[in-house]
Amino acid sequence: MAQKIQFIATVLHRPELLILDEPFSGLDPINAALVRDEMFRLVKEEGTTLVLSTHNMGSVEALCDEVVLLHKGQKILSGPTDEVRESARQGRVQAVVRGNLMGFVAEMGAQAELLHSSTEGDCHTLDLTLPDSWSMPAFLKWAVQHVEVLEARPVRLSMEEVFVQTVESAGA
Repeated sequence: MAQKIQFIATVLHRPELLILDEPFSGLDPINAALVRDEMFRLVKEEGTTLVLSTHNMGSVEALCDEVVLLHKGQKILSGPTDEVRESARQGRVQAVVRGNLMGFVAEMGAQAELLHSSTEGDCHTLDLTLPDSWSMPAFLKWAVQHVEVLEARPVRLSMEEVFVQTVESAGA
């Protein structure tokens, strides 16, 4: 209740800039949704600039257009949230194919890295990393010559995955 009252008192005067530190801490899901809805309203209707300090990456995904990741007091990542997520995926794609998996993987060779595969019936789900030089359309053009491609999509990392990957590579 105290967290809710603090939030209400903070936004009552319609601030132009609102800096919140872990705003959902201690809130149940219903009250967290109320606070989140009010944050959206303030940004959309009042033009409030909202700065959110949090370790809750789900909140970052839901609320933030831009992100800055600090580690040990240093900025190690920043930019529009969608661009940060796209950049972090590092060429990873998931494809569902039908056909000779062993032949396909052998033919693929070093052109892409097979991270994981699973088979259900005659369909194979492949998690791959494509090199920078191989675009998704180029991969698909090549792949359809070797297997039946049922589905292919870029892997979309969550902000939590981006956070962990970035901090680990920065030397946690």
